[in-house]
Parts: sequence; structure tokens; C-alpha cells
Amino acid sequence: MKTEEEMANLQRLSNDYVPEAQGDLVGHLRSTQAIAAEYSLADPVYVHKTTRLPEKYSHYRTVKGDGNCGWRGMEHGTAHSSLDIAEN
Repeated sequence: MKTEEEMANLQRLSNDYVPEAQGDLVGHLRSTQAIAAEYSLADPVYVHKTTRLPEKYSHYRTVKGDGNCGWRGMEHGTAHSSLDIAEN
């Protein structure tokens, strides 16, 4: 088990870490057909999963994987859904 000092040091390192992820925080809207094509030569499990995506989802957006990607994806999805509801 790590000492309190070691844990504090690990927490400082975690807080100071800045990933080298490039690109937009949230990508442009893309057809799920694009991700199916991208993974068409991958492991058969990925091929199966990505070819089934268009059955339920028409589009997707990539989210920059920088440690806040889950929150950013959730925020963006919520905002997008709210705008869709407001338009209808």
C-alpha cells in the first residue's frame, strides 16, 4: 500500500498531466456508415459491432480523449438533444 506522501505525489502528477491529444474538442457530425467503413478490416468483433451501429444511430461525433471526454460528450449530447426538442 502506498504512503500518504506517495499518494499525494501521484495526485499532483495526475492534476498536472496534460495529454498530447490533437484536434477539436468535439468533432463534426459524421455518418455511422463512416465508422463502419473505418473498422471494416478490423477484428471481427469490431466489424460486427460497427456494421450494426447504423441500425440504431444515423450519426456520431468524435470527442477528444483528454480525461474530460466523458463529461464533454455527455454535455454535448444533452445540449444537442435540448436543441432538437426546442426545434420541434
